[in-house]
Amino acid sequence: MLGDISRAEHIYIAVGYTDMRKQIDGLSALVIAQFKLDPFSNSVFLFCGRNSRVMKALYWEGDGFVLLYKRLEDGRFKWPRDESEAKEITRQQFRWLLEGLAVVYTDMRKQVDGLSALVTTQFSLDPFSNSVFLFCGRNSRVIKALYWEGDGFVLLYKRLEDGRFKWPRDESEAKEITRQQFRWLLEGLAVVQPGRIKKTGPKAVI
Repeated sequence: MLGDISRAEHIYIAVGYTDMRKQIDGLSALVIAQFKLDPFSNSVFLFCGRNSRVMKALYWEGDGFVLLYKRLEDGRFKWPRDESEAKEITRQQFRWLLEGLAVVYTDMRKQVDGLSALVTTQFSLDPFSNSVFLFCGRNSRVIKALYWEGDGFVLLYKRLEDGRFKWPRDESEAKEITRQQFRWLLEGLAVVQPGRIKKTGPKAVI
């Protein structure tokens, strides 16, 4: 069937910005030269432009390339922009992406400087404010808390030996939560819908 990408064994997302004027030849060359991957493999390669409204999917069907194009009339794709490389994602993450949800996670190798920079550049918040910023990685077993004490940063680290944190994954942005929700999170419970979150001070931001 033409364009049946469900047969693909792997799905790769081109993190960062892609020149969306590129067609089959340009995108397949990008896969080879920049990502060091094989465009003729049984894989789907996803690309997104700077305005995050257009996505292209490149797939080799065995006898030729298929190029799928989707343009959002309302809203934008939650596209990861932190690295200029290709990352493999799951089919579930692919569905999330098409539904406008995010597939990114915090790189838990980041320490104080990296996390404070993330707060500033990606979330447009002030890491020096009277706020706690919480981060969680892909496996949901490790949590980090960043807090400015007035004369320096404190970085707290917790790793679960059993179970996983119920971490919200629906947006690549910071959400303000209450102290009660923070306790629920540490106890392995889920945070309630964002619409019910009320402001408190000092704040906890994830």
